[in-house]
Amino acid sequence: MKALVLGATGLIGFHITQALLRQGVRPRAMVRDAQRGRQLHGEAVDLVVGDITAPSSLQGVFSDVDVVFHAAGIPEQWVPDEGVFERINHQGCRNVAHAAAAAGVRRLVFLSTIDVFEPQADQRIHERCARRTQARSAYERSKQAADLHLQAQYPPSGPLEVIYLHPCAIYGPGPTRSRGTNDFVKEIKARQIPILVPGGMPLVLAADVGEAAVRAAQQAQAGERFVLTGPWISLRDLATQVHQQLNYGRVPPVLPLPVARAVSTLTQAWSRLTGTAPLVPRGQLEALQWGAKPEATRAREHLGMTFTSLDAGLRQLLDSLR
Repeated sequence: MKALVLGATGLIGFHITQALLRQGVRPRAMVRDAQRGRQLHGEAVDLVVGDITAPSSLQGVFSDVDVVFHAAGIPEQWVPDEGVFERINHQGCRNVAHAAAAAGVRRLVFLSTIDVFEPQADQRIHERCARRTQARSAYERSKQAADLHLQAQYPPSGPLEVIYLHPCAIYGPGPTRSRGTNDFVKEIKARQIPILVPGGMPLVLAADVGEAAVRAAQQAQAGERFVLTGPWISLRDLATQVHQQLNYGRVPPVLPLPVARAVSTLTQAWSRLTGTAPLVPRGQLEALQWGAKPEATRAREHLGMTFTSLDAGLRQLLDSLR
């Protein structure tokens, strides 16, 4: 396999790269910061510099490549300029697919999200739960637009075979510059969270996503989709598990939902004036109330995935933080 990894200095891209290396594949990794890329990967990968938002920088990057892993993107639920989501997650994906097709790449493994789905009446989510309404946040809308573009422009019968992976909230050891579950765990560990937000989310270990991506590139059919998820857990129960592993005492209390929404509204308005992040981004709060329960049955049956338990995954993350 001649592989190119986009987003190799991010949490998912890093673990895709590691999964390829475990199989004896020396991947090409496109990064914006060569120094950071070399610090993370040493001499184990072939680094090229490029930016998915700058099509001219992609020339030559995709040549002599069989499979592209597109894990570059911005997973935040809030940024001062929401146009960033459109430029990176949607238009960037279009640029990547166009460059890959032009270079004759055979397969594109696209790291999407469960947010492009709508849950069934019982809140279950699987690969056939296509969203028929507009997504809630700017982040989710950008991922939805990218997904729809790939479906329309690169059908399974075409020369560029697209495979879609849909991870839920990702955590675990590895590099990340975007706020996410790892930051929540770090702040709980540092006793920096005096009160919790209501709601919860499904979690999946980043290393499992990396392994699933490589297996999908090798085993999946064009156009196939795979939900990647572990258990759904409330923030309070997640904090409780962290406290138990660290032998901490009392878990912080949970803010009532009406109060959390009021705080989110007020600090969101303040953020528009100051450019500082709100205490509780509206998109993040609503995502935590979603309550969807994704299922990874297809990934288990078709890719042979076994997902790491939350207890073991948290232990790995906390060990890395020590």
